[in-house]
Amino acid sequence: MNNAIESPQPPAYLSAAYAERAYRRNYRTVMVRFWRENENAPWRATTIDCNGGAPTYYASVNELFAGLWTMLNGA
Repeated sequence: MNNAIESPQPPAYLSAAYAERAYRRNYRTVMVRFWRENENAPWRATTIDCNGGAPTYYASVNELFAGLWTMLNGA
């Protein structure tokens, strides 16, 4: 007779895999670099997704914010 007691399993929403998927959906880390060629030139920006990927370059701060908005909204 097998009297092994099964240990209770946590609900699926507490699993490490579930937590990792939720984290990736709801959290982004992006490094932003700003520069300009001189005091009269417009600010430019570069972003790098800290999860990997190539840098993205923006010719203006407005383009940067539009790009970040697109990234956050999954387009």
